[in-house]
Amino acid sequence: MRQIEQMSQVLAALIRRLLGLKSVNIEEKTRQTTNELLMQELDTSLKEILRIPPEDIAEFIIQKKGLDKSNIELFAEVLVINAKACTDGLEKRKLFQRALELYQWIDTKSGIFSLERQKKIREIEDQIRN
Repeated sequence: MRQIEQMSQVLAALIRRLLGLKSVNIEEKTRQTTNELLMQELDTSLKEILRIPPEDIAEFIIQKKGLDKSNIELFAEVLVINAKACTDGLEKRKLFQRALELYQWIDTKSGIFSLERQKKIREIEDQIRN
């Protein structure tokens, strides 16, 4: 339980850090900050995350990387922040697809309806369509 709470705090701190970055070189800083934390805490990188098919992403980060189900939504938010900072269209789309898959996965598995989660799902679907 303590490890789950620690990971929640780490992911929340990363989100706060990413949201506080200045606009100069934001893509590079966002990627670098995210990769540093992912390597430190989960022994992975955005590059590795992008290689995982969207439909396998939840299983990958839960079973292979040990992230608890309760942190999936925070991890999805990290992917969304990186997607919004990304200038490469294909990579941006891949990040959004993985985030969408995670939000949909948690929506199905949690058994709790969340208006906020539904809003995020719709926003990501709009981003993928554009």
